[in-house]
Amino acid sequence: FSMSQYITPGEPVRPSAFSSPFFTRGSISSKDFYAASAAIYANSIPASRPFLSLTPFACQSVQSCVSCDDLTGAYNESFINRYYRRGVILASSLFFKFHLRLLNNTQVYNLDTLTHYIENRKEDECLITVSNHETTIDDPGIWAAMLPFRITANPSLCRWGWCSHEFCFATPGLSAFFRGAQVFPIQRGAGLDQPALYYAQKVVNSARWFHVFPQAKCVPEDDIGPLKWGVGRLITEAYRAGKKPIVLPIIHRGLYDVMPWNTTFPKTKKDVRIMVGEPIPTDDLYELHTKLQQNNPGWGDPWPPCDEMLYVALSNRVFYSLYGLE
Repeated sequence: FSMSQYITPGEPVRPSAFSSPFFTRGSISSKDFYAASAAIYANSIPASRPFLSLTPFACQSVQSCVSCDDLTGAYNESFINRYYRRGVILASSLFFKFHLRLLNNTQVYNLDTLTHYIENRKEDECLITVSNHETTIDDPGIWAAMLPFRITANPSLCRWGWCSHEFCFATPGLSAFFRGAQVFPIQRGAGLDQPALYYAQKVVNSARWFHVFPQAKCVPEDDIGPLKWGVGRLITEAYRAGKKPIVLPIIHRGLYDVMPWNTTFPKTKKDVRIMVGEPIPTDDLYELHTKLQQNNPGWGDPWPPCDEMLYVALSNRVFYSLYGLE
């Protein structure tokens, strides 16, 4: 198996899942899927750019706009902090459950799949949910509308996530609230090597639930991609920690009608639809990537099977799973 048949050095390929003909065939092999993703990655970077390397994160490396306290404070497992998180999550869940269930028409499909993997995972399994991002109330809105109180009242079962630091951590009050809501501040545009990803890895490595908006911004249109590669890295790091990632896709529509941009309070009498999919298969891509690295320890033909190629392949798999739920 050689990736050279898929990659033409110097030929421009847009770095998105839409640019490759291999993704329009329908059902394709893992090798073709991985190789086409590798081609997207290899042709989307300058020839002079070195491949990224995985390095340990340290709080000293955080850029000045992201507070170390916001990162470590959210992950604080002290007795007081656990009950504070319980209060924040339960209060926000009560508000949005009332608003979306009673004041709007919200329909949820296949909820049993999500609750099963929240409550009945094996010790070596972590849950990673992925969804589209329409507006600012997507989280906690979708969880409040879907999940029963036995989950939302138990922070150990609730999701962890990322939130843009310039919006959710702009003031001390907001920082305190969102730390209690189990989210880490992430700096958009800072790439894959930033501490927020390290803390997300700690969550999945401890076999808990982490949610990702792989679009990394609000997109009210019916457009899923392109996706960022952070979700691919998170899945990869779960495998490397010896965990089995359960990756569940979720599509929701109508929340932008409830909370349009530049609106201060959610609207009523809107239709909201939330669909939970089945687990996304990812084992085949990780196993193929591992074999390629073992067989090509040096610079490959013509590109090495670097980690970023796997990130793109996994992100593309997520994209097509979300797209299939539409």
